[in-house]
Amino acid sequence: MSFIVPVMRFDDELDEAIDFYDRAFYNARVEKVYHYPSDPDTCGLLHEHPEVAGQTMGAKLTIGNSILYFINAPVPVDTDESVSFIANFQGIDDPQMYHRAEETWEKLCDGGEVLVDFESFPGGRSAGIVRDRYGVTWEIMVTISDGKKRQFLVPSIAFGGQYQNQASEAVDFYTEVFPEHIVDETLCYPEDDGLVTKKSLLFCAVQVLGQCFVFQDAGVPTESSPRRSTVFAIFCKDQEEIDTLWDQLAANEEPSGFPGLCTDKYGINWMVVPDHMASKAEDGPTMEKLWSMERIELADL
Repeated sequence: MSFIVPVMRFDDELDEAIDFYDRAFYNARVEKVYHYPSDPDTCGLLHEHPEVAGQTMGAKLTIGNSILYFINAPVPVDTDESVSFIANFQGIDDPQMYHRAEETWEKLCDGGEVLVDFESFPGGRSAGIVRDRYGVTWEIMVTISDGKKRQFLVPSIAFGGQYQNQASEAVDFYTEVFPEHIVDETLCYPEDDGLVTKKSLLFCAVQVLGQCFVFQDAGVPTESSPRRSTVFAIFCKDQEEIDTLWDQLAANEEPSGFPGLCTDKYGINWMVVPDHMASKAEDGPTMEKLWSMERIELADL
């Protein structure tokens, strides 16, 4: 079955970022680290980007029951403030779990910027929001254990700027693109305030291909963001699935400069790639072919 994994792009700070997040989360584990070939003769990409030869190309991390891919892309990456991550620490009544959440909070705050102080709220939960040293925004949330197994990390996408009040429309679009979906919970803003309306989404939790997302309309004015530092990789089982998803999602007129990467009509970036792409990542000839493609063509690999 196809599946979706968030991908975070770090330019030349990748090694430091891997270590930073591995230490920040008590339940993090580095599963695999990938490297660019060191010999330019094995990969033409290195002639164009010699600075990445032999460098770390990417890494697979598990944090709790969630998977993240980190990549060092030899193309410019813009900071993304519209995609954040909710970290679910279940068990506010468990002193050890609360302590783990506090430790993660303190580590993410080191070199970062606190947006909302970490504190307790009515209803038995604690939460805070921080933008870390790499520009990634995290909502650390500690809640009561209710017996439900929840995804530890949940991407949260805020629709602002030119996409303001389009979250509901986007949810309809994604649930059409991905038939295997579950809409868990939906809340709208209680009143119009000049920016949002009563039809604007305050919170909408959706599962697609096993990945949980939260969609919402921005509650404060924001500039439109290209959302280039966070990408959602869709690992596909065959060419037919790659073609179908690419045709439905790709709305960018200009080439992205990255294999399998497209931008949809809501500004969200997707990598539509084969499910075995990670296993081929360090093969020079395969990598060279990949970097010559926009839409992935399996027959040419």
